[in-house]
Amino acid sequence: SDAQIKKEIEHALVWSPFVHRNDIHVKVRHGVAELTGTVGSWIAYGEANQDAQNGGALEVVNHLQVR
Repeated sequence: SDAQIKKEIEHALVWSPFVHRNDIHVKVRHGVAELTGTVGSWIAYGEANQDAQNGGALEVVNHLQVR
C-alpha cells in the first residue's frame, strides 16, 4: 500500500548518513513516490532517490533541491 511504501522510505531516510530526514517530504500515490525539500549535496540527492526505490516505490519523482 502507499502508506506502507511511505513508511519504508521514511525509515530508510532516517538511517541514511547523507540525508537529514526532516528536510525531505515524502508523498506516495499509486506506488509513485514524490520527494520534495532540500539536501546538502548531490550524494544526498542520489541517496534519497535510492532509499525511495529500496522502500518499494514503483517510480520516484525527485524534486529535491541541492543547496
